[in-house]
Amino acid sequence: MRGAGGLIGFGSGVNTGSAHAVFKADGLSLKPAYLYTNGRLEMNFGNLKGKPIFDGVDARQRLMDKFASIEGVAPSSWKVDGFPIITLAMIAADPEGDTKIRSAFDWFGRVVRGEITPDDD
Repeated sequence: MRGAGGLIGFGSGVNTGSAHAVFKADGLSLKPAYLYTNGRLEMNFGNLKGKPIFDGVDARQRLMDKFASIEGVAPSSWKVDGFPIITLAMIAADPEGDTKIRSAFDWFGRVVRGEITPDDD
């Protein structure tokens, strides 16, 4: 997550620990996903609504599509305003899973920094 240009934040859960990438834009902290110690990567699409750059449905849909490229993920059940989960087992089962996840975070960081628009690949 840090390689994509974000900072790393940590949760304060009592039972489950978490880490998340934090990208700064217009004085706000944007967090695309949370990684939990129980092996879940939870997408944060719902909290991106109303935030700069990702307020529009199309921008969140593009981000969702990037994370949903993992083999075995069922994006038809995902909502662009929701908090879908990808397990680390799913990422590991996809031969290119780690590359796809890193690419999604990298794309997010580039959009937040203004290097590309959400319409760019």
